[in-house]
Amino acid sequence: MSAPTSSPSTPLAGASFTGPAAAHEAIRETIGHYIEGLRAGDVERLRLGFHEQAIMCGYLGETPYVTPIEGLYEFVRSTPAPAQTGEAYRVDVTEIRVSGDTATVEVAEKLYLGHDFRTSFHLMKLDGRWWMVSKLFNALPPQATDPAGCPEPGRSSHAGG
Repeated sequence: MSAPTSSPSTPLAGASFTGPAAAHEAIRETIGHYIEGLRAGDVERLRLGFHEQAIMCGYLGETPYVTPIEGLYEFVRSTPAPAQTGEAYRVDVTEIRVSGDTATVEVAEKLYLGHDFRTSFHLMKLDGRWWMVSKLFNALPPQATDPAGCPEPGRSSHAGG
């Protein structure tokens, strides 16, 4: 499968990138499996990007989550996908850092199940391909922010409450 192309819903090309150019496309493809798998509710597509021993950790509100990646798959199976609900899910890849055969990818996810997320992925190159080995997320109330977390022009980044 090829990586998603840059578009308003998945702008991968604008990310800050450090590391060898050859790694860039392969990492974009791996992250693309996550983006499109989540958007479509496609667990098999998600599996194409995550190592079988990957973990997922983070906060949804005050609730902490620490689970093998199967927890993500179970959640996606049981939750209507943005492609089905019409939710305006958007992902901005804001940074890709490569160090040897490891990488960190930072993304800003907007409007997934009524939340915005700041998510970090750790990747490793194993057996000649890149795999996500961990996902660390923090859910935030939806805000009018750009991919770097800055308020969009004319909008406040303050969330009430």
